[in-house]
Amino acid sequence: MRTEIKKFKSKKGVTLVELVVGIAIIAIIFASTLGAMVGGYTTTIKNADQNKAAVLNASLNEIIINTVRDIHLNESSVDTYTGEISDLRITDTVAEYMPEATYVKPNAFPNNTDDYQYTIQPVRDTTTQLSVSGVNYDIKGIMIKTCFESAAGPVIYQSFVPFTK
Repeated sequence: MRTEIKKFKSKKGVTLVELVVGIAIIAIIFASTLGAMVGGYTTTIKNADQNKAAVLNASLNEIIINTVRDIHLNESSVDTYTGEISDLRITDTVAEYMPEATYVKPNAFPNNTDDYQYTIQPVRDTTTQLSVSGVNYDIKGIMIKTCFESAAGPVIYQSFVPFTK
């Protein structure tokens, strides 16, 4: 007697087409997720670098503002300003606290060769006014501009320091 082996032939299973479609769907989901993760990481790094540049700008502005106040800069001393910032003894202080900062003449600011730059510009005729009890006072002083490079491009800060009386 012969025993027949029953073969189980099921129609269930995964065809090659279904397998390729499934892998394609997984690849599309993975690629979009990876793209979002890389984009988020890049944005985070750029923001962190811009924040670093902003902190360096603020620090340099603070150094220059304190130096200007310490030397009691006034309008008559700026009238003798020859265009060289060393005459105002600010570069020595900046070099002491932030040696990587480079002075740039106002008409060449910002330049494309240095990462950390600053300039100081006397402002004799300013439109900045202070109004106290209905009386307007013209404010004269110097303008400080700093420019620090970041991953997203240059970050420029500007501060105004009034002259002392």
